[in-house]
Amino acid sequence: MKTTIPKLRKMIRKVINESFDSSYEDDGQEEYDQERVNRMIMLLDDLLQENPELEYDEDAVFHALQGMVPDANEEEIAEAMASF
Repeated sequence: MKTTIPKLRKMIRKVINESFDSSYEDDGQEEYDQERVNRMIMLLDDLLQENPELEYDEDAVFHALQGMVPDANEEEIAEAMASF
């Protein structure tokens, strides 16, 4: 079975979206928002398609996501990058 990278990414995003429960909350700290992480994964896909040179620059990707989703905390950004 052959599949393209964009189709594979869509399948992975679908599995991630289905597997996470958005009601996760840390112990009294800022609420963890799985929906925000899922949105960042999709933004990350778009960002890397538009700027393929960023694929090997984790700092630039981190800062780009931080600028695109300013209410996200570092843990959420790191998870979005790791999940992608």
